[in-house]
Amino acid sequence: MKRTSWVVLSISVIGIVLVAFWGYQKFFKQSQTGLLTFTVTRGSIAQSVKARGEVVQEKNFDLEFPLIGTVEKVYVSEGQHVKEGAPLMKLVTSDLELEHSKLNQELAQARSDLAIRKSEASNSRTTLDAVTEQERTLVANAYSTLLSSGLIAEPDVSDVSSGMITPPTISGRYTGDEGSYRFRVDKIHISDRDYTLYAFGLEQTGAVPITKTTPVPLGSRGLFVSFPDGVDAYYDKTWTVTIPNKKSSLYTANLGAYQDALRERERAVAEAQATVGTQGTAPSIADARIAQAEAQIQNITSQIAIIEDHIRKSTLYAPTDTTLTKIALERGELATDLKTAITLGTPGYKIRTDISELDIVNIREHDGNPVTIRLDAFPDATLTGRVLSVEPQKIEKEGDTYYRTNISLPPNKLGIRPGMSADLSVLVTEKTAVLKVPELAITSDTTGRFVTVLEGRTQKKMPITTGISDGEFAEVLSGLTEGQTVVIAAD
Repeated sequence: MKRTSWVVLSISVIGIVLVAFWGYQKFFKQSQTGLLTFTVTRGSIAQSVKARGEVVQEKNFDLEFPLIGTVEKVYVSEGQHVKEGAPLMKLVTSDLELEHSKLNQELAQARSDLAIRKSEASNSRTTLDAVTEQERTLVANAYSTLLSSGLIAEPDVSDVSSGMITPPTISGRYTGDEGSYRFRVDKIHISDRDYTLYAFGLEQTGAVPITKTTPVPLGSRGLFVSFPDGVDAYYDKTWTVTIPNKKSSLYTANLGAYQDALRERERAVAEAQATVGTQGTAPSIADARIAQAEAQIQNITSQIAIIEDHIRKSTLYAPTDTTLTKIALERGELATDLKTAITLGTPGYKIRTDISELDIVNIREHDGNPVTIRLDAFPDATLTGRVLSVEPQKIEKEGDTYYRTNISLPPNKLGIRPGMSADLSVLVTEKTAVLKVPELAITSDTTGRFVTVLEGRTQKKMPITTGISDGEFAEVLSGLTEGQTVVIAAD
């Protein structure tokens, strides 16, 4: 009997070890680099407000309009039982709807204006490119004229005989830098009948054959030299060409024309840039017009959102299945946020909770946030209710501000009693098919939020923009793509 017990015990221990090893491999095993990895996936995220609540006896409660207006329609009568979401009473919204239509027309016009402004900016950029190229060419031409005009060949001071002949003629349009050429007429061999030209200084060339009928290239930058007294007269003589020739009678005028071209280029390009704008400069006229059009669109869009919110809040809806106890306003009467419009009564119980001022802004009274309810006394049951109302008086708890919120309890057969406690999850917003990553993978500093992405064996810190969060996962608006791997240190 004892042997059998030991066998059973051994098998049990081995089974536990195997299960533990499988769980470790599946859920907790770290990578070889000591990292926990998560794959960026798509899924649903529901942002909720968590609270504790208490079951209380249901009483009549009042509904008020959150804005001032005249009652246009009353859809129900006293004593009538209505379903959740049924319209109860509506204010006149004709002026709001007219304003909504007008704003939508203005929005369409503003979007058209923005498209025009962007087209103008594109045209201005084309103009800037054309002006820049045109002025560059004009400046280059003026500078080339300055360097090329009035060039002369001057003989070496040591060569007295050079003064007895006409200096070589320098022609062409020079395209190089300032400086001096020196050149010499020579023969490769003394017995040769043909002459060659050697240039040095700004450029050093080999022997260039001299023809008697055409000018000879002086270097490779556009200048030519010819010999008016016949090439024989220039044999074994050295000449210097200084660029530019500041002694020329043309120099002063050409220098002025070049400086004028520089100033005109600066003026014309600056004028074109003022229309287009360039990186690092003050906002351009085109940029300012685009910004103005975008601001107008944003302003109109905000006004439309306000109008739509007012139209939505101009109708009261039943927050749950209920009975109309009293209708306090009739058609044509003035409604305010301090005047009860309809009194509702629901037999049974409701849940009362206190919600922080930080979260109360996400609680909607006019259509009632859905609420998931889990009672401590019935842990296996999940009920769904809705926000009925938020009481206007604040409640102070240990220095913090809360607002008492009433939540409906749907019909059930659980045997609920007053005083029972419940965990509440008030749905604020829900998104589907969004990119998401675990909250624990996100780090923050003064510049924003980041995750560490694993690319091969390399870790890279990536800035991200996040949206809603359910406390476990956060929505990723930008910075990541589906399938990427984010990591955190295992410790």
